Amino acid sequence: MIFSKKGVALVSILGMVAIGSILLGLFLYFLYRGTDVSILEKKYRTEKDAALGAIEFMCKELLPDSIQTAASSSAIINNLLTRYTFSDSVRLAFLISDECYRDKLLKETSTWGGSCDRTSDPKSSPDMKFTLKSQEAPNFVVYVKIVDTTLGNTNTQAIPLEGAGVAESQTGVLTPQHFPYLYRVEVQAEREIHPQERVSMELLYAF
Repeated sequence: MIFSKKGVALVSILGMVAIGSILLGLFLYFLYRGTDVSILEKKYRTEKDAALGAIEFMCKELLPDSIQTAASSSAIINNLLTRYTFSDSVRLAFLISDECYRDKLLKETSTWGGSCDRTSDPKSSPDMKFTLKSQEAPNFVVYVKIVDTTLGNTNTQAIPLEGAGVAESQTGVLTPQHFPYLYRVEVQAEREIHPQERVSMELLYAF
């Protein structure tokens, strides 16, 4: 009976050690995975911030200026590059011709020139590329491409393209906001020498 009890006790201790080892292994595994996921999320937020910075500048400054310039000048890109001079922390490069850029800005997608790329991959024949200096190397690169253009309900002077209907002329009826153009834009931000660390976005921009 004494040996039997000692045997049971030994088996119980070994079982507890095994269970403890398994629990410790699981704890270390999830701790490691949690750290790994946190690093990935940090990288994603960093690339995302770079993309959002380029998008904000493009929507608030570059595209409105591009549309107005395209309507009055044939040298759109040179005029824009002369107007927007950046510090060493930001570089802007246009990788599209004036003719194709004008088509994308002012024409329906179906009437773009044959050389205008409309595929959804922003890194394949992008319209423009931003290089943003990072505090910790490497830098960020943001590729931007307009892939679809739809004409809106007005021209650039907010003159309606169609006359008001009977219902619209009645008091109390809301008039829709005027948008001359609607663009679908693809954006991809990535590390300059680590392209696997990237984030892709699609946005609709109404001018």
